Amino acid sequence: TLEELGIDIGFMEYDGNSDEYIIFDIYNEEDKGYSDDKNSCEVYYIQINYWFKSLKNINKYYVIKEKMKSNNFIFDSAKDVKDDNYYGKNMDFIYIKY
Repeated sequence: TLEELGIDIGFMEYDGNSDEYIIFDIYNEEDKGYSDDKNSCEVYYIQINYWFKSLKNINKYYVIKEKMKSNNFIFDSAKDVKDDNYYGKNMDFIYIKY
């Protein structure tokens, strides 16, 4: 889903040297909607961390957020973060697979 944005992406970690990148992980996964001892769906809780050096990219997280929402991910929350020379936005999404 996010590869179309042209931003480097890493699963759980990033070992490149780009001025902006995305790290994602699934921090929880569970079966839901039980009936007759069988689940009707799986729920995934996904965190996306967008990191950038230049403040000119501060609003680019809106593009990431809308891209995820247009692909059936539910936006849950977001938080601003900073680490060394990078600014960041941590975003949580929920995905329900029926």
